[in-house]
Amino acid sequence: MQSANAAALPRYFGPGGAITAYTHTSDQHTAYGTKVMVVTDRDATYVLDGWPDNETELPIVAHTADSAGNTKLIFALCDLFGLLFSPWIRDIGDQRLYRMSRPGGRRPVDQLLTGTIERRLIAEHWDDLLGVGGSIKMGWVTASLMISNLQAAKRKSTLVRAFQE
Repeated sequence: MQSANAAALPRYFGPGGAITAYTHTSDQHTAYGTKVMVVTDRDATYVLDGWPDNETELPIVAHTADSAGNTKLIFALCDLFGLLFSPWIRDIGDQRLYRMSRPGGRRPVDQLLTGTIERRLIAEHWDDLLGVGGSIKMGWVTASLMISNLQAAKRKSTLVRAFQE
C-alpha cells in the first residue's frame, strides 16, 4: 500500500511501510472519528481531530487517552473547548503537578503540587489562545496541524508557553 502517511519501520512492521489509524470511540463503543496518522507521530497530535468533525448525535463532553495522548497543550485545548480531559498518566508520581498559587501551608497536597502556573502569561495571550481554539472549533484548521505547528519550533513561542501554563 502506498500512502503519504506510510513510513518504513522494519523493527516493528517488517520491510514494508505501515500506517496507524487513530480511532475516536464513544463510551457507547461506537466510533465517531478515525484519522490516519504517521506511525512515528505521537498520539497526542491527533487526540482532538475527531471532536470538531463529530457528525454523530453523540454529545462529546469528555476525552480520555493513554500516556501517549497527553500533553499540556491537549489539557489546555480541552479546557478551552469545555471538554473534560481525563488521561491515564504513566508514572504520575514522577510528573510535576501544578497549582494556581504558591502553597501556603504544609498539607499533604502541597508536596504533590510543586509547580505554580504563571497566570500573567495566560492573560497576556488570552485573545490568541481563544483564536487558536476558535480556528480549530470552526474547522478552519485541524487540531493535529495546529498542534504539530505549535510544537515544531525549536524554541517555544510565548503562545505555546501560555498554552502550557
